[in-house]
Amino acid sequence: MSGLVYSTESCFMEQKKILIPGGKASDWALVNAAHRLGFYVITSGTDTKAPAHRYADEYVCLDYSNKEAMLSLAKEKRIDYMCSCANDFGMISTAYVCEKLGLPGHDSYETTLTIHNKDRFKPLAKRLGLHTPISEIFDNREEAIEFAKKQTKAIIIKPVDNVASIGVSKPKTKEEIPACIDLAFSKSKIKKILIEPFCEGFFTTVTSFLIDQKVVAFFADSAFFYKEGEVIGNEFPSNLRTTGGCQPAPYMDDWSPYIIEDFNKIARELHLSNGKFHAELLVNPKDHSAVIFDVHRRYSGFADPWPEWDDTVSLLWEDWVLRAECGFDVSDFPVGIKQSKYFHNRNVYAPKNGHLKKVEFDTYLTAHLVSPSNVTLPGNKLVLEDIDVNDHLHQPLISVKLRFNTVKEMEYMSNPEVDEFYKHITFVYDK
Repeated sequence: MSGLVYSTESCFMEQKKILIPGGKASDWALVNAAHRLGFYVITSGTDTKAPAHRYADEYVCLDYSNKEAMLSLAKEKRIDYMCSCANDFGMISTAYVCEKLGLPGHDSYETTLTIHNKDRFKPLAKRLGLHTPISEIFDNREEAIEFAKKQTKAIIIKPVDNVASIGVSKPKTKEEIPACIDLAFSKSKIKKILIEPFCEGFFTTVTSFLIDQKVVAFFADSAFFYKEGEVIGNEFPSNLRTTGGCQPAPYMDDWSPYIIEDFNKIARELHLSNGKFHAELLVNPKDHSAVIFDVHRRYSGFADPWPEWDDTVSLLWEDWVLRAECGFDVSDFPVGIKQSKYFHNRNVYAPKNGHLKKVEFDTYLTAHLVSPSNVTLPGNKLVLEDIDVNDHLHQPLISVKLRFNTVKEMEYMSNPEVDEFYKHITFVYDK
């Protein structure tokens, strides 16, 4: 489908304009997808150094969480389409602008608020019987503190309206509760927080594609907190994405059927438009159960400039996301496509501080290496040399991504309990 179309009011070719309210690494994929459709791409956001801006046709320094400012920009630039970025506030502004201007491809503004604000979503989840922890919502500090101190089991405290686990914390003692509540309130734009039971498990991010309010494809990857890394501070207790993970996520046959049905319930209840539906889960490795702790329709916020699902399913996910958010026909989406390639990503940490003469990855790991691709491989081995290590618990030496031929091999190599990974790496220090 070409973005260069004949205008119904003229006889000359007109390039369509699309506004993407973001510019972080993961938004880069959307910019590329828009160019593949022939669009003139405008990005926005206050981070002038965000990498995707340099690939857009035009960048406007503007806070995309300001929905009225985004509406004015869309009118000024006379945009034809708008696509959400990898940020909840950007998604909310996108829905607002599209509703005001009658642009296709998005849920209503009110529906978007319901999905992206936990004070609205949690009551809906309870009513629909979804697999998610039961939460209590507070807009009063003292009432929140009183409730939290009465709990006999571990709890987690969150702003209802923030992203990337910002402002989320797990108090270890009753004395820490007021500070955790103050943190959550400080990060909430609407000054509401939630308190819910803390669920054990590893962080799993999932996405699906909806057509006619039904999931037609479902992908997932998981992140693990390996023993060589260390959590810094008390924030982000459930978002342990600092040391590695795997794609696809483990135990999917056990938990994906009822999570998919939860997505279908939400889609039917809210009459969701075609396109992506994204969620974050905690998967318990003991009983292989899963609970939903966040949902959204924004783009996935990966650190890489391409979605991980592009690799595992050989699908240009960003192209389908863009087509749906422009209101285009997506009936030719490859319904039922599954992840059939297996990856393990890992931050590599030194075992101790000191001067490393050499770090050598053996031929087994190197043979499975996907990235980084810009390193030298003498003797078919990945080798790092001459490194001063001053903070070995917190500063990784390198990040690698490995591809395997079978799910069994991938899960064995990425298992955080029985870690085989470092058996294939040699660290040589100065004596």
